[in-house]
Amino acid sequence: MIGFILAAAGLPAAWLDFPLGPDRSGLALPVMGDFAESIGPSLISYGAAAGLFLIGGLISWLRSRPKISGFMAAGLFLLVLTVPLQVAYGKPGWLRALAFEHEQQRNILHFSNRYLQPNRGSEPDFRPGLNLETVPDRLGSAWKFLAIGWYCAMAGGLMMILAAAARLPVHEARRQIFLPTPAAYGLLLLIFVFRPLMAEAQLRQAEIAMSHGRSVEAASRYQKAAVWDAWYPSDPESLRRIGGLHAGLGRTDTGEYHLYQGYRFENQDNDSLARFEYQRAAEQATTSRIGREEAARLAIKKGLQQYADGETFSATAAWEDAMGKNPSQIQPLYYLAQAYYVQSSYRKAIEMNQRLTQRVSNRLILAQIYANMGDGYQKLGEFEQARNYYRLSLQMDRQQNFRALASLAGI
Repeated sequence: MIGFILAAAGLPAAWLDFPLGPDRSGLALPVMGDFAESIGPSLISYGAAAGLFLIGGLISWLRSRPKISGFMAAGLFLLVLTVPLQVAYGKPGWLRALAFEHEQQRNILHFSNRYLQPNRGSEPDFRPGLNLETVPDRLGSAWKFLAIGWYCAMAGGLMMILAAAARLPVHEARRQIFLPTPAAYGLLLLIFVFRPLMAEAQLRQAEIAMSHGRSVEAASRYQKAAVWDAWYPSDPESLRRIGGLHAGLGRTDTGEYHLYQGYRFENQDNDSLARFEYQRAAEQATTSRIGREEAARLAIKKGLQQYADGETFSATAAWEDAMGKNPSQIQPLYYLAQAYYVQSSYRKAIEMNQRLTQRVSNRLILAQIYANMGDGYQKLGEFEQARNYYRLSLQMDRQQNFRALASLAGI
């Protein structure tokens, strides 16, 4: 019964911990399709499926049918263990979204530490060593984003298995529950990793072909890897490698070629030509999204350089351009809010921070956002509003939030 309660408590709790945006509960984690805009519960979710196993397990337990209860518990346990496999391999867009938010979180906090008043609050929860290069690396990285609700559901399922097995004879429990469950997980693991491993083998063959100067074969191998694993068609580094091969073969009309050229010009500090090449890549159907994202990344990078040099208006234009190219980003909003504040456009800064509060749930960053809004209202002479936002900042981060405390004391 304890296992049932623990697993049931985990269903509405967070299963995936997003570094910036709202976490996803089991009930909001879709079994099919991608993340929806809404994070509300869904009937076609991992949490809903887990709930069916829980109900079946409870009913069979109450009716003194431990064998069926054990099967239901094993089903719940296996379903929960499928989630990190789905994140790492089944739905590579999920892992890319998590990794991108992780990168943005680090960038935002670095920007805050450099340009804003010091806030010696709680330490940010970084995930060091986030590596996405190999098949095992992707699973390890996916595991780092699992949240408390997932662990509760997993532990609850395991406890239910043990409770059901305790009611069965030892030989029957071993034969019908203890041996089939890990075997079934091994089969699930094989199903999920087979295609990524085949893709990784193609990549190794491509690198060998490149080292021997067989460019046509190498390009073909890279393209086969993209067919085996959906991770690679959205991987800028892999696309740039294909583009480099296309350059050697004289194929200058592909999106991959333009991504390669854009990155090459970027490394030469020729931002205008890099931007032009990324725009050309964005015009190609196969690289449209990656081209826009690379152009937005370049604009953010340029804006940060300009802001560091005191060119705040140029930085503002660059970050506004980045938002236009990739509206899903959060970091340009944060940078723009500070740039508007420096330019004395306090209303625009407050409006930008207000937009951020609708997309950010990270408490440490929310503390900075609310403090920024307090600064804006203080400059406008709206001191009561400023106090309210400084108090909100303290609510988000009460541990040595000297910035908000000092601002409240100074009003």
